[in-house]
Amino acid sequence: MLKRSLVNGRQQLELTEWIAALLDWYKAQGCFTASIRYRTRLFLQLAESAPTIPALRCSRVLPNGIQ
Repeated sequence: MLKRSLVNGRQQLELTEWIAALLDWYKAQGCFTASIRYRTRLFLQLAESAPTIPALRCSRVLPNGIQ
């Protein structure tokens, strides 16, 4: 699932419920990680997310309901 999050004063799209085994694949698609409160969180740059979201949807890594 995608949600908007404020990270370091900037709006980012956060990918929740992601699969840890696919972390390298997510990063190859343009995602980045941040450790916040001892937890790894996965984000997309809000301005650069347009080409990445369809790739995530086609891989069935995201639920089909995300638009």
